[in-house]
Parts: sequence; structure tokens; C-alpha cells
Amino acid sequence: MKVVISSGHGKYIRGAAGPLPWGLDEVNEARRVVEQVATNLRSFGVETITYHDDVSHTQSENLTRIVDFHNSKTRDMDISIHFNAYEVTTTTARGCEVLYVSSAGLELADEIVDKVCDAVGFINRGPKKRTDLAFLNGTEEIAALVEVCFCDAKPDCDLYRKEFENVCAAIASRAAFRTSLSPTPSPLACSVFSARGHAYAFIAPAHPHGAQCPLSRSLACGRKGSGLRGQG
Repeated sequence: MKVVISSGHGKYIRGAAGPLPWGLDEVNEARRVVEQVATNLRSFGVETITYHDDVSHTQSENLTRIVDFHNSKTRDMDISIHFNAYEVTTTTARGCEVLYVSSAGLELADEIVDKVCDAVGFINRGPKKRTDLAFLNGTEEIAALVEVCFCDAKPDCDLYRKEFENVCAAIASRAAFRTSLSPTPSPLACSVFSARGHAYAFIAPAHPHGAQCPLSRSLACGRKGSGLRGQG
């Protein structure tokens, strides 16, 4: 199994940014998330390739370069990491959503957003179909675009900083489980790691312990999110 995961926008094509001192810079944080998710996926035995655009100087070039990189690789899944923005607020939490375009993408998006929100407590804005995004339309495998949280909403930023490791662990655990459902998954050992005291475990379907293994296929032991579905 193989995943390609990239950060949205680029070194010279900047994304959204919240106000100093508490706001998040989308490009900087997306790159952090990509690398940590990749580290976690590799710990699950998933071959993972990362990409950050350090070259493009126009939005069109940026989108083309990211999509072309994904399509140049043999892989089972495409993931793009972004941060959302709406209007600056210091009091209103806005939450996480995951975008998709295909029916297979819907399943992946739904699993990721639920996992992240359950693990860290973001408002759950749900999976959202988008037919106008170059990444989702251009990539050739199952794809999801993760809007981790709102970079201009202070409650989201504060929670993200506190729960960064669990955000990344939750994304990785769902991606690892989803790739294991491909027709010819690679056998994996029972992989476990912890993030800020929360245990994450993944067992491929071919795991020799099978259903008797004391660890669930994908487990995040932590606080439950609000489960709210926002309008966005």
C-alpha cells in the first residue's frame, strides 16, 4: 500500500493566514501536518511519499505541479492538507471538514473527519462534496482534501496547537485502515504508537492475530468531539 500526501499552496503561493499572535499560517502548518502524518503512516507500515511545492510562482502552475506529482506516482490514495479561513474570530470555534468528489472519496473523507474530531474535539463539519477543486478533479486515485481547522478562529488554533500530535495520528490511522482495504493489501504487523497519552493502533486485515488481537484496527483513545455538523 502506498499514499501520496501533499501540502496545499506553496512556498511562493501562500494560502490563508490568521492574525498574529495566535493565528495559523496555512502553508507552514500544512507542511508540518503532512510530515507528521507521513511519519505516523510509515510507523503503520504504509509506504508514504510527501510533496511540498517550493517552485511555482502562479496559482495555475502550483495546482498543476501538485496534481502532476501525485499522478506520477504509483499509489492507492491521494491526500492534500489545507487549513480553512472565513473571518477572524476570537470566540467562535468552526471546526474540521474534509472535501471529496467521488463516492470512494466520500467514504475516506467521512472516516477522516470523524476520526479527527472524535480524537481532538474539533466541531465536526462533515465530509463535503466539491466539484470545483483541481486537486480532487485531477488526481486519479481515491482522494481527500483535509481542511484541518480554521486558521482565523482562535478556539480552533488553540486546540490545534494543543492536540497537534493527535490530529496527525487520527488522519494517519484512517488513511492506513482505508489503504488496507485495497484488493491486495500488504500484510502489516500490529502497529502502535502514542501521541500525548492517546494510543493509536492499526492492524491490517491479514494480521495473524485476526479478530482476537486485543487492539482494534484503528483506535484513538481520547476525548470525544462535539459531533456538530456545521454549515460551511
